[in-house]
Amino acid sequence: MLNGKLKIHTCRVILLTSLVWFLVDVVILSFYSECLGGSCNQKNPEALAQIDGSKDYDNAFDDNKIDEIQPQRNSPSNSHGSGTGGISITYRSHELKKWRIAPVVLPAGELPGERGRAVNIPPEQDELMKEKFKLNQFNLLASDKISLNRSLRDVRLDGCKSKVYPRLLPTTSIVIVFHNEAWSTLLRTVWSVINRSPKALLQEIILVDDASERDYLGKKLEDYVKTLPVPVYVLRTNKRSGLIRARLLGAEKVTGQVITFLDAHCECTEGWLEPLLARIVQNRKTVVCPIIDVISDESFEYITASDMTWGGFNWKLNFRWYRVSEREMNRRKGDRTAPLRTPTMAGGLFSIDKDYFYEIGSYDEGMDIWGGENLEMSFRVWQCGGILEISPCSRVGHVFRGQTPYTFPGGVTQIILKNLARVADVWLDEWREFYYVMNPGLAIVWQCGGILEINACSHVGHVFRDKSPYTFPGGVSKIVLHNAARVAEVWMDHWKDFYYSMVPGGVSKIVLHNAARVAEVWMDNWKEFYYIMSPGHVFRKSTPYSFPGGTSRIVNHNNARLAEVWLDQWKDFYYNINPGARNVAVGDVSKRKELREKLQCKSFRWYLENVYPESQMPLDYYYLGDIRNMETKNCLDTMGRKSSENLGMTYCHNMGGNQVFAYTKRQQIMNDDNCLDANGKQGPVKLVRCHGMGGNQAWVYDEVDKTIKHVNTGSCLQKPDSKDVNLPLLRPCNYGEGQQWIMESDFKWQANNHHEEER
Repeated sequence: MLNGKLKIHTCRVILLTSLVWFLVDVVILSFYSECLGGSCNQKNPEALAQIDGSKDYDNAFDDNKIDEIQPQRNSPSNSHGSGTGGISITYRSHELKKWRIAPVVLPAGELPGERGRAVNIPPEQDELMKEKFKLNQFNLLASDKISLNRSLRDVRLDGCKSKVYPRLLPTTSIVIVFHNEAWSTLLRTVWSVINRSPKALLQEIILVDDASERDYLGKKLEDYVKTLPVPVYVLRTNKRSGLIRARLLGAEKVTGQVITFLDAHCECTEGWLEPLLARIVQNRKTVVCPIIDVISDESFEYITASDMTWGGFNWKLNFRWYRVSEREMNRRKGDRTAPLRTPTMAGGLFSIDKDYFYEIGSYDEGMDIWGGENLEMSFRVWQCGGILEISPCSRVGHVFRGQTPYTFPGGVTQIILKNLARVADVWLDEWREFYYVMNPGLAIVWQCGGILEINACSHVGHVFRDKSPYTFPGGVSKIVLHNAARVAEVWMDHWKDFYYSMVPGGVSKIVLHNAARVAEVWMDNWKEFYYIMSPGHVFRKSTPYSFPGGTSRIVNHNNARLAEVWLDQWKDFYYNINPGARNVAVGDVSKRKELREKLQCKSFRWYLENVYPESQMPLDYYYLGDIRNMETKNCLDTMGRKSSENLGMTYCHNMGGNQVFAYTKRQQIMNDDNCLDANGKQGPVKLVRCHGMGGNQAWVYDEVDKTIKHVNTGSCLQKPDSKDVNLPLLRPCNYGEGQQWIMESDFKWQANNHHEEER
């Protein structure tokens, strides 16, 4: 009897022990599960759920309600700037979610565009393709042939595919603004987010309709999004508001911890979201952008972009892509998969902690439409204690169009000028005046209510001659200049000074508006640098929008606000480079300046010295102004030419712009982001993108004999000959007056020569 009880007791102990160990094994397996936190072996196809690309919806997602655990606390990245404390750098554990990698979208047989391939339109549909192209300025016929959730190649670097991300990440809300967007591109953007985002991390998608006029974007869209497997909401503006204010409307409704802004014609790729959220979970004051790949507007082929470029800007406060500096590559220890600290961002696609977005001032509500807001936020993040990064392991495709299908009140240029003027006033400090000098405005605006049109249906032939067969007293040039000067005196107001500096071009008003706001707030004295130069373009080959008053009014407005708030002394540089921005209504920037003071933000000089020492903005230079020949009294002039074109020379107009050159301590002679470059003893001397490595771009100016000598060849810069009076030459040095150059002009702006101490 006793032995029987003992045996039963022993069996119970064994059974209980086995059960305990079984539970321990379950816990351990759950904790180290390879597919939690993105560490699944992605090379094993059996480890991945998959989606049939021929379906228009995703049934592969299951509810993933997993108990939360204490997150591993990674030390935050070293943040530049003091800031004010504000939000906690890290999240609390209960705010985060466990997640599983999203399933892979399988190719749907031989459907058009699968795996990101180009779509070829048969010749018999060529006319239809051209007609539909006009609606959105991309190949709508090709887009409509592609599945809404087409498959894409895994375009990530190999090192990215094996990266392990934190098991707990914050949720994100996707905000997408659209105006008259095509159905297929808008919904393909939405489906790419749904299909390739971990479901536990995707809080919602918020679509903001900025006064679209197409019927299918009304009730049909609202009914469609109700069928989607994640919450998708459609918000609508009452009138055309533009990207900036529409994004602010969408951000107000966000319930996720992170806001991710996307454009309406994108495609997210495999593993796009986790790298963005992983950086923010380590430091909530990090703003992260994906690499922006190209989706062809002609064929919708997915084309990968370089991972070796970062965001910068030129003298005109135009966003530009430049090659990543050697300094940044060294900081990353040559690891191309490591997050890249970028001086500026393009602004269309990025993730930011929601609380941090509002703590640092969201968007400048005084900016119009779009343009300059990306630089304003870039300056604000860096100067006020945050970090701005590009994650090479996150890739999102974007349709880049050749021209705009939309219009804006006043035109895009005026709006951007206004926006950049606001930036200059707030952020550029002493560079503010540089901006205003170097950014001349438009020529004549339609001041009397008339309309000037080109009728595309009317064609007239004309014989164009290389030279006039006629002669006039004083010469043709003198008469043309006289007549044009009369136009300038009567109609161009303050812009008449710009006429005397160069032939006016169609500078975009909206961009200059926005850039001016950036200069006003962030560039200190450098905002004046901005005002000297004329703005160009940001990402697109041309803008897809138009606004009342024209683009340039908006650009001027926005850039002026930027300059006023952020450029400090450089705002004067901005205004001197872009005098047209002086005449836009920047609006009240006092609240933006109060924000800068409240956040205890660094100066624009600090930004140039610590974040972007590779910037083309004049900081360390021997001379800044025009360069005139001793014999001819004419000045070097870019003539508005692009990179790789010849340097020019013409009469000196003393108005800056194309005749402003900086002779830097790196032996460069530069205008904006182009440097004088020669690859032979006889030249020619060209304008080539500055690389900062000397070589063909190294020049030495001798203050005694007044020569400008090319270091590599030993030849001297010389006045033009009679063959081309506008083409300066490179010849053996003879030290005559034709090779002597004066660098003594009283330029309207100079950077202060002090260096800011760390606060």
